[in-house]
Amino acid sequence: MDDIRRFLTALFEYKQDDHYILVWTLAKRMSAWFTDIEAAARHIEAHSGEDCYVGAGLSPKDMGISRRVAASQVVAVAGFVADVDYGARKRPGTPTQEQALAFLEQAPIAPTVIVSSGHGYHAWWLFAEPWQLESDEERREASWLSKQWGETLKAIAAERGFAIDNVSDLARVMRCPGTTNAKEEPATKAVIISLSDWRAPDLDVFYEHIREEAPATFDAVPTEVPGSELVLNPNASPTLPKFEALKANNKLFEASCNHARRDVSGWTNSEYDLSIASFAMLAGWSDQEIVDLIIYSRNMANEDLKLRPDYYQRTLRKARSNMAKSQAADDMAVIEPGDPETPDMLATYLGVRIERVIRYQQRDGSGKWFVHIGGRRVLLGPIAAVRTLGKFSGAIEDATLRVVSIKKTDWPIVLGLLYGMAESEELDEEGDETQIVRSWLTQYLDGCGTIDPDGDANKRASGRRPFVWENELWISLSALREWVYTFRQEQLSTNTLAISLRELGSESRHKFVILKSDRRTTYNVWRVPSDIAQAHIGKTEQAEQPQSEWWQDN
Repeated sequence: MDDIRRFLTALFEYKQDDHYILVWTLAKRMSAWFTDIEAAARHIEAHSGEDCYVGAGLSPKDMGISRRVAASQVVAVAGFVADVDYGARKRPGTPTQEQALAFLEQAPIAPTVIVSSGHGYHAWWLFAEPWQLESDEERREASWLSKQWGETLKAIAAERGFAIDNVSDLARVMRCPGTTNAKEEPATKAVIISLSDWRAPDLDVFYEHIREEAPATFDAVPTEVPGSELVLNPNASPTLPKFEALKANNKLFEASCNHARRDVSGWTNSEYDLSIASFAMLAGWSDQEIVDLIIYSRNMANEDLKLRPDYYQRTLRKARSNMAKSQAADDMAVIEPGDPETPDMLATYLGVRIERVIRYQQRDGSGKWFVHIGGRRVLLGPIAAVRTLGKFSGAIEDATLRVVSIKKTDWPIVLGLLYGMAESEELDEEGDETQIVRSWLTQYLDGCGTIDPDGDANKRASGRRPFVWENELWISLSALREWVYTFRQEQLSTNTLAISLRELGSESRHKFVILKSDRRTTYNVWRVPSDIAQAHIGKTEQAEQPQSEWWQDN
């Protein structure tokens, strides 16, 4: 996959189908709008020889060729961005190229994407899926948090003796990799320096690192009594009779309060807070009662109390959104597990027929979810991936090559149908996903032939083939993923495959590679565990299977 498509996919893979990507060209100051990533990529390719930019914020509609989306109109953002110019000719206090790259790589949170724009770098910290800005309050919060993150990076840069700009505007456009920077001589092509699998699981990642100089200025969400303010009491406790009654009637609520849900794996404290707030709001609790309950629950779990009004306002706002879907959830209560009509009902929402839904329970009690479509098993991942609309629809689209468009209001119904179809099975060691990936990795390397430790690692790396570097065997994650899809008919996300490789003892590194054009770039590569690598390193390099033709230089 070329840099243009890698970049657009990283940013917008999980965007809503009706949100528009802005592509803007400097020469004629023209805007083009796309709901489809591939269409946007083709347009950018056609303008790759000129200054071409992509909007950080998504638009609710096509704004026309002469307009760009304003910050007040942005409906979603893929993440936060920073821009670091280098070179003394820029302005006094500008870092060197080495300082600029080191600054980004050593930021409080490592960025998901770093792009070399020709005379500087810009970095992106991406969310698990675009942050949906459904109200002016959310836009103000996003704008404020983006600005605070930018100010934090500026302060860190100043401590190192150089200056950077704050590019926190939600409507900011940034140069697209794979296009030419013709603003300054000599003209250079923007390229991706690094692209990782990391995504911010929630906004708390940023709140925990910003150097907040002043309280948040975005509007507070109104509490139940107009004009009232929430009281954040570190010793708060819930109203006991109501609390005990709700626990007795809802075991999931009780488990959430205890931070001990067994039906989900790896929940953050914020996810527990949202679960608690949603249950309590459906039960008719007031905002203040809910806030007291969350603080109490965090106290009992020995967690940080998050005594910030903005955090609790945001949690309450999300819980209200969940409450708006409660009627749909109530409707699902009449669907019995195993109902033979469920697959047909589900197909009316998806446009795709799912034959089976299987939850494999692993040894640690967590589950891995799969669906069967057209006889092919498709991995969805842990429960968090199943419950995320963008990730679920993306996995189904990737497996079927058909557009899956699910309305937000229908999503609780779809989830209920999926859960109604779910079958539970236990994974033995042979069926454990990590062991399956181990087997696939071995077979993939078998098909690549013996790897010569003295071979041209640069050439093999640039062709995404296994290579020996620093006496270790390394592979391209994307090449392994394509092999799994092609030869094992399994659809795995990059993140899922990366998790399994880490469980096998692998690790990722950045390797500088010289391409045929003598251009220097960086690839993200993965070390093969030594017990697997030993059998595949030798002095000859002759492929043992026809599959080796898959790995020609691209």
